[in-house]
Amino acid sequence: MLAEARDAVTICTLGIGTAFGESILDNTPRHATIVTREFSELLRIEQKEFKSLWEKYRQCMAGLLAPPYGVMESGPSSDRMPDKENMSNLTLGSMPKNLNKVSLSI
Repeated sequence: MLAEARDAVTICTLGIGTAFGESILDNTPRHATIVTREFSELLRIEQKEFKSLWEKYRQCMAGLLAPPYGVMESGPSSDRMPDKENMSNLTLGSMPKNLNKVSLSI
């Protein structure tokens, strides 16, 4: 086990099918390193491809982004979760601040 993993602080535990990687949204440096507790298969999508997918499938992808980012910034209160309908009108550069400043680990 790496020294960094031993010293890690758990910020959030993500489940199967959860998206992470907020820096792809606004070109900022990443805020955390993801560490898995068990063997995991991940899908990596480069920013260029992500932007293309976002423009084409915005409605579907809004649901992927809203739950983990909304919960991290504001807690589990459902009244603070981003609205999927409102997210569908966003461009990547106009993501709400509570979606840009999130650190996740699994």
